[in-house]
Amino acid sequence: MYIYYDDFGNKATIKEVLTLPYKGATQKEKGYKLTCYATYDNNEIYFLSIYEYEAQALEKLSHMSSGTFKFTRIK
Repeated sequence: MYIYYDDFGNKATIKEVLTLPYKGATQKEKGYKLTCYATYDNNEIYFLSIYEYEAQALEKLSHMSSGTFKFTRIK
């Protein structure tokens, strides 16, 4: 899991997950879950989405919080 923080008190994580891509799927596929939290509001989740590629999750994150999310660590 990768952890990011922005200049406004928010935290984001990108985690590799296995998920069923559609109803009725019989096989799980790898995806990347982007989750954003408001650390100033008891870590309330304000955004969650799963992407097919890690680059897509990073692209979305780069447009959030005025582009201020910065990589902090791998957990």
